[in-house]
Amino acid sequence: MRHLAVWTAIARRTIEGKPYPADVPPPQDFPQLEGAWSDAVAELEHEQLALIAAVRNLDDARLSAAVPPHNFTIHTLLYGVVQHNSYHGGQLALLIKLATTS
Repeated sequence: MRHLAVWTAIARRTIEGKPYPADVPPPQDFPQLEGAWSDAVAELEHEQLALIAAVRNLDDARLSAAVPPHNFTIHTLLYGVVQHNSYHGGQLALLIKLATTS
């Protein structure tokens, strides 16, 4: 969950004009779960709502803008967030199913 929050926050900060990181070391990319699971879920929800707010302020020109130094746009970045979160959401669903059927 915290991994998803990290990348959602990176996307939001990129939209807000901060540089997209060249590398995210594993301790930051996959932070340890500290505290309750519900805290991690709340952190992800907070970052998702912040990203939604940032996206609402985008115009077409900004959506088409490149994310330096990479060769993709803000539009592509947002699709990546959806795909990334969906992928890991599927993993979580499979783990929950395995845990409840064993």
